[in-house]
Amino acid sequence: MINKVKTVLDQKLAHSLLPLWAGAFMDVLGISVLNPYLAPIFLDLGVPVALIGMFLSINVFMGFFSGIFWGSLSDRFGRRPILIICRVGALAGYLLLAFSTNLTMIVISRIIDGIFSKNVQIVLTIVGDRTSPDQRTNEMSKAGLAWLLGGLIGPGIGALLFQFGILGIGLFNSLLAAIALVITVITLKESHPTLVANLPVSKDFPREKKPFVSISLLKERLPRLRLSQSLFNALSLFIFRLTLSLFVTVRFGFSFAQIGILLTATGMVSLFVRLLIFPRVLRKLGDYLTLMLGFVIFSSGFVWLIFLNSIWEFAIVIIMIGFGTYCSIDIMHGIISKEVKKEQIGEMIGLVSAVESIALITGPIIGSYLISLPNPALFGLVSTLISLFPILIGVIFDKRFSFITWADHVRND
Repeated sequence: MINKVKTVLDQKLAHSLLPLWAGAFMDVLGISVLNPYLAPIFLDLGVPVALIGMFLSINVFMGFFSGIFWGSLSDRFGRRPILIICRVGALAGYLLLAFSTNLTMIVISRIIDGIFSKNVQIVLTIVGDRTSPDQRTNEMSKAGLAWLLGGLIGPGIGALLFQFGILGIGLFNSLLAAIALVITVITLKESHPTLVANLPVSKDFPREKKPFVSISLLKERLPRLRLSQSLFNALSLFIFRLTLSLFVTVRFGFSFAQIGILLTATGMVSLFVRLLIFPRVLRKLGDYLTLMLGFVIFSSGFVWLIFLNSIWEFAIVIIMIGFGTYCSIDIMHGIISKEVKKEQIGEMIGLVSAVESIALITGPIIGSYLISLPNPALFGLVSTLISLFPILIGVIFDKRFSFITWADHVRND
């Protein structure tokens, strides 16, 4: 009887979050349509290979400063208005991109998009508001499914639209941003616990005022641990993922169409892995062991990248890195949301977003520089070394895996 009630409640929860995830999918699809082709676009505009990463990082550089800002604002003023503001900004950025006629206009459009690019961050905060701790990891991991589905169909759509130039991609992404905005305005209700409770404001019971930007959680041990792991995990990922199209263009001479085919084919396999294998691994191992497994798979994929000789090997590496992403980055938000107070979820996810933004800024810069070097093995070697840090941090400092804790247990036994 209890299990039946729990199943009904889970179904109702999934139904209530469906519009939210639909809007998030629109956001992710737009990114997946555009991002694989940004590096070749900059290459065609005459930007040197070693400097392309700097242009790819402009968007995220702005997001680094806005990430904590939007998270804290959502804690103070509510999730709904902040998500609407971010989606209006994203729409403006894509419209400017559509009508860009030179490199300067493209850069300005990426700056605007970067400032308002934290839609998924606010969505995850709303999910944290609406779910219980035992549901949170599973629900938040659906963000990874949105990225997977977007990555599956986005590159193919982008390849088709590119025959109309940047105008086609820009207008299509503007349409997606408009749809996400309409979904938000029509369906989203405020989820912030304090604002929903409509607590009275008086001398005796004043509503707590939060600063626009807060890093108080950095004083606590577990948030520092997770943020450190997130930084190195995301950095190794984004060195690889954000220069992937540049890598196959320089190393294998791929065209836009071939890039689309490669990403779509590997995306189909990754979808199978995400839907059929990942849930079973998560149920079998639990959150924390799955997280460590993800870190190990990351490192294994990058080791293979060092000795890469053919495109089919590269395709396998893409799938491995994808599975490692599901097991690490995709469940990290759920783990950290359970390790802080509910009213701190927005702040914590804002900090994670800022940390990931650091990786997004530096990742493509490092990746494009490594690709420009004569020895292609360095691309995989540097990624491997960086990907080892989350494992070492977990083994040394996380009490669930620490060798020190294990040694203490042995001595006690």
